[in-house]
Amino acid sequence: MDIKKRNEITNCLKGVKNGDERALEFLYDLISPTLRFIALKYLRNETDAEDLEQDFWMHISKIAEKFSYFQNAYSYLCKVMTNMAINRYKKLHDGKEVCIEYVDYNKIYSYEDTESADKRMAVQNAINRLDPEERIVIQLSAFEDKTITQIAKEIGMSKSAVGRLKLSAQEKLKNDLESEFPESGEQTKLQKDGVKWEKDRLGIV
Repeated sequence: MDIKKRNEITNCLKGVKNGDERALEFLYDLISPTLRFIALKYLRNETDAEDLEQDFWMHISKIAEKFSYFQNAYSYLCKVMTNMAINRYKKLHDGKEVCIEYVDYNKIYSYEDTESADKRMAVQNAINRLDPEERIVIQLSAFEDKTITQIAKEIGMSKSAVGRLKLSAQEKLKNDLESEFPESGEQTKLQKDGVKWEKDRLGIV
């Protein structure tokens, strides 16, 4: 997502927090496609996803109240919807843990430059090539900022097992990205900065 749209979402959520109804309308237009994507990704059912979306917007005032101005509103709202979707799945399936797959929250957006799009596609493809359990751990650690302890509790594994999966996944991603984007003078600054940012987020050194 480009910085302009991200800032618009943050400003809208601030407005909602202050009771601005127009800000709520703008926020809905900006973020609802992403929230729908998340709901469908986890619940895999149109009706359940629609019900969850309605619940999200019914509680948007409370959600906005918990938002801190130094946070990224886009990431914050995605995480709220993700947690709601996981809890809804458990409720619908008698406490069964949701089978979480890699979710790229930027997937529904187009990118302004082909280099950025190519870089993100390479990262997504590298993640998709991981084993399912590795993919889950990377999703939860890199994209949902969860600790090893939190991940272990959520997916029912020991902390040591989660740690091994994370290290294994990071090593595979490192090799994939270094193969896809080798350090060379032919790389543009955008490519180098973009790949470095992705490596930092994924914990790859």
